Amino acid sequence: MINLQFIHDQGHLLLKDENSTWGYCLYADNGGLDYIFVHPLRRGTGLGRFLINQLASMTDAEIFPATPLSAKGRKFCERVGLMARHDPGLLREALADKSL
Repeated sequence: MINLQFIHDQGHLLLKDENSTWGYCLYADNGGLDYIFVHPLRRGTGLGRFLINQLASMTDAEIFPATPLSAKGRKFCERVGLMARHDPGLLREALADKSL
């Protein structure tokens, strides 16, 4: 039986068992998704989407990908619908300038 732990601290979410990290994400208070990682053996199982959904349920901010994005990161963000909502670079700059 697998005993998973879901850990939420300010700025990061972590999903792990007693032996390894399954996945985690780092985020900013303004909704910026700074980094997301899913263990290679767990990819394609919906774990990345689960982390995004958990993050969305914990914040009032709209989640958006931070820049720069790797090719794999961009592909993931497109699949889960984050790229359709915002240009990540422009939104992040606007939030930094507090013009939104």
